[in-house]
Amino acid sequence: MTLKSVIPIFIIVPLLIACLGLAVFCIVRPDYRRVKNFRRIAIIVLVLFIMMRPAFYMPTSIESSLSNLDIYFLVDMTGSMVAKDCNNNETRRYEMAIDDMITVARRFVGSSYSIIAEDFSSYTALPLTSNYDAFETAAHALIPKNSSISSDSDINHLFDYTNKHIKTNRLRHSDHQILLFYFGDGEDRVNTKISIPNEITNTIIAGGVFGYGTEAGTEIEVISSYGKITTSYVYDETNHRVVSSLDEGNIRQIAEGLGVKYYIRANGSLDGGALSDVAMKASEFRINDETAYEDIYWIFALVLLGVMLWEFSYIFNKLLLERKSTK
Repeated sequence: MTLKSVIPIFIIVPLLIACLGLAVFCIVRPDYRRVKNFRRIAIIVLVLFIMMRPAFYMPTSIESSLSNLDIYFLVDMTGSMVAKDCNNNETRRYEMAIDDMITVARRFVGSSYSIIAEDFSSYTALPLTSNYDAFETAAHALIPKNSSISSDSDINHLFDYTNKHIKTNRLRHSDHQILLFYFGDGEDRVNTKISIPNEITNTIIAGGVFGYGTEAGTEIEVISSYGKITTSYVYDETNHRVVSSLDEGNIRQIAEGLGVKYYIRANGSLDGGALSDVAMKASEFRINDETAYEDIYWIFALVLLGVMLWEFSYIFNKLLLERKSTK
């Protein structure tokens, strides 16, 4: 048997000892030798056992796990990503990017995921988590913000921001390996040259860069303050409609800086085969483990439920008796 405690054992053990001492005190002192006292001590003990998460060894046929992979999804959510020039002008860039993100995440189920987005500023749309459902919910919630507050793309700032998060997370999980994927149209109106921090390049084991849109580009609709895409268009200083296009040069720079492949995405669904190289690289760092443990804390939870119902019944009966005595 093993323990997968949710709080440090050195906190739980003294509390268990205190409960044991309290139980002995109640046994020794007749005035405190009451069923209700032992029942309440039992509630505390059961809660502590649940928090220790006891588990039994179970043989398993699982060959490997991806639980030591942290995957960072960097996604451009500036105004240009609403441009509708994908799938023969039927799909917006950010919509295709979200679909691709989910395809990538499904390819590496069992990993931890983080979404870092760029809009009016770089921000964490999803902190690192192993909960796939949370990832998919956060991905579907992504949408470029109000055009009046959305700033120009700043790819360098996005990677600097990501670098800080990677360094922070590696302090807690130094044994984890990192995959990094970028999703955007490559437009950058702030920097003349894309610069990827060396720490990121030296840290990641694989990844990919996905560029959205066409070189011809298209006009950009305005996003209202309510987050709705309107029928109006964004105009420049000369009162002409702004046309956004794929900047393949920047996409290539990002890929070269990271040392990964880049893919131009304008039509169709992402081919899972495009990730085969990444999957092969990631498989070299999987945790090979022929053993597994099955949680049994649910047994204590069921016992706790029964004891708490017993306690509730005692309190309820006592309240009824007090109510009768006042009549």
